[in-house]
Amino acid sequence: MSKRVLNLVESEEFTPEELEDLAEVLKDVAEKRRKLSPIDRVRSSIHVIELKYDSIEPSNDWRECELAVSQVEEIDFVVVLDKILVLNDINDRWIAAIEATITFAAILFDVESWGEKLVNGSNGEFCPNLASKIVEFWRRMITKHDRPTNSIIQQLKDEEIGQCLGDYGDLSFVLQELKASRVVVQGTDGPEEAIVYDLISDEGDV
Repeated sequence: MSKRVLNLVESEEFTPEELEDLAEVLKDVAEKRRKLSPIDRVRSSIHVIELKYDSIEPSNDWRECELAVSQVEEIDFVVVLDKILVLNDINDRWIAAIEATITFAAILFDVESWGEKLVNGSNGEFCPNLASKIVEFWRRMITKHDRPTNSIIQQLKDEEIGQCLGDYGDLSFVLQELKASRVVVQGTDGPEEAIVYDLISDEGDV
C-alpha cells in the first residue's frame, strides 16, 4: 500500500467493517481505471481537478476568500499537463491538451471573478502563474513537432485557443507553429531537417 493511500485511510476513523467496504470500492475503481484508454485516464484527471475546484466555496468575506484562494492554489494543475505530454498517440495528446486548456482557462477566469486582487497579479499571483504554466505546457507540446489531424487544427481555431487566456497569456504561437511542418529529408551529408510551410489560412482552411 502506498504512503498516500495509507495516510488517506488513517486520516479518518473507519470501523473494521467500513474498511472492508472501502477495500471493495477501491478494488472496483481500480478495475474500471485499468480498462480506461490513456486519453480517458487523462480526462478522468481533468475531471478530478474540476471536482476539487467545485468543492471550494468562495465568500464575500475577505478572510474566507483568502482561504478559498489558498485552496485553489493547492490544486496541482501541472500533474495533468505532464500526463498529457507523455500520451503516445499524437491526436489523443492534442485533443487532451485542448480539453485541459479550456477547462483550466475557465477555472482561471472564474477564480478571477471572485478572487479579484487576491489572484489577478495585484496582491496574488494565481491567475498569471496558472497561465504561465499553460503557456509553458504548449511550448513543450509544439517542440515535439507532431502535427495533429486537420480537424484538430480546426478545433484549435474554433475554440480560439490562441486567445483563451486573455491578457494573462498568449497562445497564438501554437497555430503559428503548425503553419510549418518539420520533415526529415536526405541531404548530401545525411538526414537533414527541412521546413515545409502548409499555411493555415485565416479563413480556417487547413
